[in-house]
Amino acid sequence: MHDAGNVRNQGGFYQAEHALAWLMAVVAIVLGVIGALEAFEYIDIGDTNLTAATGIEPRSDANIFADAAMFLLPALIAGLLAFTLHSNEHHELGGDMGRASGNEPTMGDGLAGEDNLFMGEHAAAYAMALATIAMTIVGMLTGFRVLKETHTFYDGLTWLLLATGGGILTNTLHNVGHHLPSRAPRYITTQETRDRSAAGRPSANPR
Repeated sequence: MHDAGNVRNQGGFYQAEHALAWLMAVVAIVLGVIGALEAFEYIDIGDTNLTAATGIEPRSDANIFADAAMFLLPALIAGLLAFTLHSNEHHELGGDMGRASGNEPTMGDGLAGEDNLFMGEHAAAYAMALATIAMTIVGMLTGFRVLKETHTFYDGLTWLLLATGGGILTNTLHNVGHHLPSRAPRYITTQETRDRSAAGRPSANPR
C-alpha cells in the first residue's frame, strides 16, 4: 500500500467514493422530502401499525408520524453514509510517494503494519456500509408491513436504529487516514544564476 505503484488504484477509489457520496446525498434529500410530506399529510404512501393488529388502524397523528419516520430515519442514515464516503482524503495523492497526509506511523512494525490496518479497516467499512444499507431496507419493509402483516412500526424502528449504529461504525472504520505517513520526500528544483563576466561561465546552470 505504501509503494508508489498503488497510486492509480487510490485515485480510482477516490473517484468512486466521491460519486457514491453524491448518490447517498441525493438519496438522503429525496427520502427526507418524502418523509416531511408524509409527516405533514401531503401524501400517504405507507401505513404503519403502532399495535400488532393485522388490519389498518385509523389514521391519526401517531400513525402519520410513524409513516414519516420510516422515511426520515433512512434519510438520516443515507446522509450519514454520504458523509462517510465523502471523507475520503486518505485516497488523495500526496507527495512524491503518492500518499495522502496523516499522522506518523503508530505501529511498531512501521509502514507495513499501518498499511495492514488501513486495508483491514477500509474493507470493514465497506462491509459495514453494505450491512447498514441492508438493515435500512429491511427496516422500511418491516415498518410498512411488506414482509409480514403482523409487523409493527416498532419492528421497523428496531432495524432502522440498528442501521443507524451501523452507519456510525462505517464512519468510524472509514476514517483511516491516521494510518498514513504525514511526510513524504519532496524535492525543490532551483536554478543557479551566475555572472557570465565574473565567472566566465554560462549565467544559468540548472542543478
